Amino acid sequence: MSRQCRDVHVTGGNLHPSIPYHTTAEWEWSGGGRIRMHSFLTGREADGVKPVFGLTASMLICVAIWGYRRAPDFELQPPNAPTQAQQIACALLTPSNPLRLACEGEGIDG
Repeated sequence: MSRQCRDVHVTGGNLHPSIPYHTTAEWEWSGGGRIRMHSFLTGREADGVKPVFGLTASMLICVAIWGYRRAPDFELQPPNAPTQAQQIACALLTPSNPLRLACEGEGIDG
């Protein structure tokens, strides 16, 4: 399931109302429940810059909540979703998870 939050796209400093700059995707989480991943266009995709998504998008949303001192206009997670801390802990405890493998590759011990 994918959800569009705003129907605006920024590219080269211009707003284009036809392409959403924020989308979400949901799926079943292995630990039970559903999780939502946010994705934001940067406006520089034509230059090869990838959209901001996943953990990076979640961290930026948290910074924006703190900085603007208000909740976003969209729902962060579905009802009864695991917390971000639970999702990260599960990823670090799963041997084949890319986050765990990246940490091991950097010499970061859990």
